[in-house]
Amino acid sequence: MKTRIGYKVFVLKNGKLYPPMVANEDREATPVGVWLDADANEHLIIDGKENIDAEYSYVEPWLRRYKVKSGGKGTQGGSGELAYRPGWHLGEIPMALQFDRENMDKPVLDEDGNPVFDKKGKQKFVKDLFPANFVWAEVECAADEDYQQESDERMWYNKYGKRLKNALHSMGGLNHVPENGLYMYRTNPDPNTDAWIITGAMKVNRILKPSEVDQMIRDAGRIPQERQKGAVTDADVEELSKNLGLTAGSTTSFRVVGPGISTSEMAMAQAIYEARVATSGFQVKEVLQDSMLGLRACYDAIEKSLGRKREVWEIPDDENAYTFENRMSSMNAIQQKQYETEFIKPLLKEVDKLTRGSNKQEREVKYADLVAYMMAKHGLERDRVMRDNEKLEVMEWAKKQDERLREEWILNEVKNGMSYAAAEAQAKNIVFEDGAKKLAKLEDKDYAGLRGLAKQYNAQKGTTHKTGSMDEVRAVAAMIESDYESANNTLELWDKINAATRVQLDKQKECGILSKDGYDKISTMYNYYIPLRGWAEDTADKMYGYIMENRHVREAVLKTAKGRSSVADDPIATIRVMGEHGISTCNRNLMKQALIGMTYW
Repeated sequence: MKTRIGYKVFVLKNGKLYPPMVANEDREATPVGVWLDADANEHLIIDGKENIDAEYSYVEPWLRRYKVKSGGKGTQGGSGELAYRPGWHLGEIPMALQFDRENMDKPVLDEDGNPVFDKKGKQKFVKDLFPANFVWAEVECAADEDYQQESDERMWYNKYGKRLKNALHSMGGLNHVPENGLYMYRTNPDPNTDAWIITGAMKVNRILKPSEVDQMIRDAGRIPQERQKGAVTDADVEELSKNLGLTAGSTTSFRVVGPGISTSEMAMAQAIYEARVATSGFQVKEVLQDSMLGLRACYDAIEKSLGRKREVWEIPDDENAYTFENRMSSMNAIQQKQYETEFIKPLLKEVDKLTRGSNKQEREVKYADLVAYMMAKHGLERDRVMRDNEKLEVMEWAKKQDERLREEWILNEVKNGMSYAAAEAQAKNIVFEDGAKKLAKLEDKDYAGLRGLAKQYNAQKGTTHKTGSMDEVRAVAAMIESDYESANNTLELWDKINAATRVQLDKQKECGILSKDGYDKISTMYNYYIPLRGWAEDTADKMYGYIMENRHVREAVLKTAKGRSSVADDPIATIRVMGEHGISTCNRNLMKQALIGMTYW
């Protein structure tokens, strides 16, 4: 049986695990440590499967669209209906933004800093807190069959079985359990959420500690979710795991795969490893002496099961995560020192040329002017690129939205007695204006903190430039840029900045964090890039997240989508921090590649 690892979120209630959205069969808790086939839950289908099948008898069965009741015993509560896509829903990483709760310390504000209210007059708050009673579990799931093509094909048909001109994401997913296999599908309409692995069978291996969840998310280049007050702790998970008969912590089952390795050799390696790490003495050593002791035990178990006698230091570098991790701190130190010497010092030297003065106050004023100029120059470039990119997204969205509204209009007319063909013909003459309204709003959206920069400039210089509209704000930024460049030669400055930031991109590409396509796109996007802290941090996706898809940056994406009126922190200092952090992140990724090399020959 072919399997893969995924992560399942559960509601923890009275020491038992329940699914968060749709209740299990008979509303029971979820068993652990055993294989569980997904239940089709056809009895929960709204109006009954038979009635829907009869209504759309002319539609192929695999295309019929069903809704299922949500809620039930043990779930997060509430009621309603969901699109029917039966199967166990798992994450590729233990992260799910769609479950976030309101943070009462973070009110949603408009661009002028005023609270935002919904249509019922209720104040809105940012949803960024993971529920206190939710836990993540590592699970093994069935992966023999690949249902991805079938799921994707469904996006091209409406509920009447009619082929669409453009695929609609909401129409994807299967209306049956993916037996012995899986597919990927994003069930939430928010494109910032992750796609689920939807599988026909799973086995809960262990419960993850919150600290372990956070580290997994960081390792994936993401920012861990904050939790509600009173959330489950590491100690709670240890107690829960003990009561459920599971293991909590970093030592977990592994599976050796690859050509030429027999099932018996796999089983032997796993048995040797699990017997060794289960002892209390081993676990004490792992905590106090060598955090990678579990990995070394894994190597030893594999070698023994294959009848080899290599010591861990004799294993080739491209398979040896243990020795890579042990020398990683010295590698980081050497590479960070090299980055400082070759890129940061020349940049600081150029900054010093532009900020020289007869006294400290004069130097501080010149430095503030330099930073304002850098932010204005990149901000104008960023503002233009991001606005153009979002225009393309809105135009694509409007196209799909137009088709969706058209289909809804046709459905309503069919229910009122009109034939489908007649309704479809009339719908061609309808114009929906949602896209045009969205496009109009983009012109007055601040993508780069230019509004805050313009207001700060007025305050510092005692000027009264208008900053009401974004056109006025952009004019102030253009003036800051022009005035500074007329008085200073900045060619060498930008050469040094581009060198210091480009080498970070090169490193991300070399260590496998950034793909070639991503590298090519990012490296040609801006001519005057500087990082604006809060949008740009650790890895390439974070550093340049605002020019790529919105799928790997949490805080960055939210601020990108809403715009920002505040001014970012010192970009020179941020370049330095990003470079040093990027080096350690890349080396850690290389270590993980060595770990993959060890488990697959």
